Amino acid sequence: QVLYMSATIGDTGDLARRLGTRPIIKIPVPSEHADKTTGRRLIVMNRTNDESDIPSRMSDALFGALAIHPKSLWLCNSEREAKHLADTVVKWLAANGVTGHPTWILTSLGDEIDRFREAPAGHLFVAGRFDGMDFKGDECRIVVLTTLPRAINLQEEFQSAFLRDASFVRRRLNQRIVQALGRCTRSAEDFGVYFLADQRFAQHLSREANREGIPTHIQAELDLAQDLAEEDAAQLAVFVKDFMLGAFTEYDRRIEEL
Repeated sequence: QVLYMSATIGDTGDLARRLGTRPIIKIPVPSEHADKTTGRRLIVMNRTNDESDIPSRMSDALFGALAIHPKSLWLCNSEREAKHLADTVVKWLAANGVTGHPTWILTSLGDEIDRFREAPAGHLFVAGRFDGMDFKGDECRIVVLTTLPRAINLQEEFQSAFLRDASFVRRRLNQRIVQALGRCTRSAEDFGVYFLADQRFAQHLSREANREGIPTHIQAELDLAQDLAEEDAAQLAVFVKDFMLGAFTEYDRRIEEL
């Protein structure tokens, strides 16, 4: 017998196919624990048709967050995208008067993760990986998801193109989103801001039918992100700044309502 343990198991049939195993039986989690998540998570969602690497509506909010905590994790679909964004972010920061921040692109050895954790400032760019990286407290409080993680290899590109509406494809995508939304909220006292730069996140998550497998608490956070997307960029930047400074009263009230 083999026991698999993960916070995000996903679809057991899909997992068995990916691992090449016999059918996997999921041990049920009591309902009072199944939908719980840790820490406070503020999600900023881009709904504009802005194809720039850093959408203009999110730019002020992201820069304001970095002014408070000058470290960020960028989750990309490919190594090419990670390298491109590393160069783009350095130029963007320089254009806003910020220089000297180191950048790392995660390699197979993974040493860059420890360097990023220990650094007082800097930015880590990761290709095709959405789990297995845990940053607690001030190690990282800002995560940017650059592209909807629908396909990260050739097989998934085929499935995305021809089986996009299949339940296992949708659940795999949602599993990655949930995994990404947990990288820097590791305890009840932890908090972090997650920027969903790709407008396709908003398109996918706006439909209740597409939220299969997403915990209730995260769905409330996604609903708040959609509400914030209706506010102007200046209001959004202020809300993000207050959250980064630890002013959680308004955030807690709105999450509780949702």
